[in-house]
Amino acid sequence: MKNKSPDTCSIVKDHGVLNLSSRSLGKLVKEFTQKRKKIKFKAKGHSMKPFIKEGDTITISPYIDLYPVPGDIVAYLNSVTDKLIIHRIMKISGNSFIAKGDNCFNNDIVHGINCIIGYVSQINGNSFIKKNLISSPFKRVLTAFSAIGLIFYLNKFLKKIECLIK
Repeated sequence: MKNKSPDTCSIVKDHGVLNLSSRSLGKLVKEFTQKRKKIKFKAKGHSMKPFIKEGDTITISPYIDLYPVPGDIVAYLNSVTDKLIIHRIMKISGNSFIAKGDNCFNNDIVHGINCIIGYVSQINGNSFIKKNLISSPFKRVLTAFSAIGLIFYLNKFLKKIECLIK
């Protein structure tokens, strides 16, 4: 099997894996959520670590009778590159929002609220914390920690400890 480019994501099907680019996956997710359907796929990348790790299966659901709020982990299409991004909303102002990966130091650029195509409604991992992060009261705390870069630095620190242990 060919190596996947770093910009691909895997969708597990009944008898195999479908590898899609970030743009193609974004179009597919948008198609599902516009039809008010959920879609599951394996996460690619490290920007939401430790809460969403590479290979975790995440479910994206449409906002039906709900509105995005700061702290939500959303799926949106980058208004410049048209790539699918899964990041946490840091701030909403009028018809725009700012998001950020928990494992990133800087915020993303400002996007129109219409770029949001759904939210992460489920993270299938072994951790009890992951299953309760999405709608828990800890969402505001996590947003504050992410905003000041605490999660970013914590991940760097844990990686150094991990290297020392090996």
